[in-house]
Amino acid sequence: MLISFGCPVSGAWARPETLTTIARQAEEYGYHGLWAFQRLLVGRGQDLASVYHSVLDPIVALTWAAAATSRIRLGVSVINLPYVSPAYLAKQAGSLDRLSGGRFDLGLGTGWSETEFAATGSDPNPRGPRTEEYLEVLKALFGDDEAEFTGRFYRIPPSRMARRRRSAVARRSCSAGRRTRHCDGRAGSRPAG
Repeated sequence: MLISFGCPVSGAWARPETLTTIARQAEEYGYHGLWAFQRLLVGRGQDLASVYHSVLDPIVALTWAAAATSRIRLGVSVINLPYVSPAYLAKQAGSLDRLSGGRFDLGLGTGWSETEFAATGSDPNPRGPRTEEYLEVLKALFGDDEAEFTGRFYRIPPSRMARRRRSAVARRSCSAGRRTRHCDGRAGSRPAG
């Protein structure tokens, strides 16, 4: 059984020394992975616990953890696609994967917070087609060849990006699991070892 540990990215635990200690101890104790989550903002009137009012960026926090460890896998449970451009996410994910020696797992979601949609200037609708297209862009950018994409929502002119190692894309829901098949063909799973 592969057991992972939550990365302290929110509330009073979200401090450099705590993150370093927990990452090193999780690796030392033999945990399989260290996972973080994304929360950009909490809107006025949103009923979320105070621990979610201050959350570190998961890619930045996991990069910090990568520097403090050498074997434990590093994953973000959900990056909400509408909040960041696919080219920028591909660059972040590819960079963390390379800096960590191929230990990064990327989980994707579609978001739910109206406050976060408004703050990022993103439109959640139409959710399905937008997500499908986003995943096609990621697939193109993570490929070996020059990427080029023109769709309804996104456009990538002919260009190259440093190749990302193949990592699992975690499933958040059944529909997300169906969509992740576009990224690397191994939605939510990793080969043993």
